Amino acid sequence: MYYDQKGNEITLEEWAIALKDNSIKKNTVGKYVVSTIYLGLDHNFGEGKPLIFETMVFEEGEEEVDVERYETVEQAKEGHERFVKKYKKK
Repeated sequence: MYYDQKGNEITLEEWAIALKDNSIKKNTVGKYVVSTIYLGLDHNFGEGKPLIFETMVFEEGEEEVDVERYETVEQAKEGHERFVKKYKKK
């Protein structure tokens, strides 16, 4: 249920420690904030490989406007850059 940033299963206690530093990348793009973090919880809910990273896009003063989840930190960083490019065009 809990995973480290390499995708290995860990205990609740290990996850709580790992979560203290969960920011991967964050950028402000015009009126949007693109934030990518380590979740450490499987947001694929047991359906395939664990999705333990997430990029969310927020518009100033609004709720989320876009989201994507990933298996690896590399995928998360790539996804973050895709969102930055996407929202630069808006």
